[in-house]
Amino acid sequence: MIRSTRLGQLALGLLVAFAGSAKLQAADLNFLIQQVGADVVTSFTGVVNKSALTSLGDSNGSGRFWGNFFAGGSVLQIGPLSNYTSYSGLNGSGVFGSGSQTVAGINTGDNAGINSNGSNTNLFLPVNYVSGSSISGTSTYSGKTLSQLGMTVGTYNWSWGSGANAGTAQLTISAVPEPSTYALAAIATGVMAYLARRRKARTA
Repeated sequence: MIRSTRLGQLALGLLVAFAGSAKLQAADLNFLIQQVGADVVTSFTGVVNKSALTSLGDSNGSGRFWGNFFAGGSVLQIGPLSNYTSYSGLNGSGVFGSGSQTVAGINTGDNAGINSNGSNTNLFLPVNYVSGSSISGTSTYSGKTLSQLGMTVGTYNWSWGSGANAGTAQLTISAVPEPSTYALAAIATGVMAYLARRRKARTA
């Protein structure tokens, strides 16, 4: 029979593995697009080192997605209507969807985004963004699906600079939460709940 101390060690190990897998998937700036019930929710969070990026000037926009744009590329903007600065100098994977422009109905937080056609990629950041400062925002497309918006499920990565000036961005488009991630967390939680019940029974 497995001792309770061994079960505790197992639960701790699973939780560490769960946290570690999340860290491995993280970039400096993370964009996430998910089907949440009847809606598509887009979000971003993180920090950016823009030392190795080149400013292309300011534009104005709010949360929206469209493909077949920028020489056949994809464009994603997240956040409320405000000015943003475009930056070039990124390398990495590109086109992440197609279709006509769709504007999100609900937008919160900061304004940021990315566009790419496979050979050229621009990053959108708030005007006067200070390197290393935290930013986050969301945009919700009510009553829409990923396929209706033309979004292609997958993970897309970009990088720029090197050494102290290096930076990374990742876009994840997911139809459903990763089953393995939730299964791992559920197992760990179940083991911890079992141990808690045993301790309570012994006390009683």
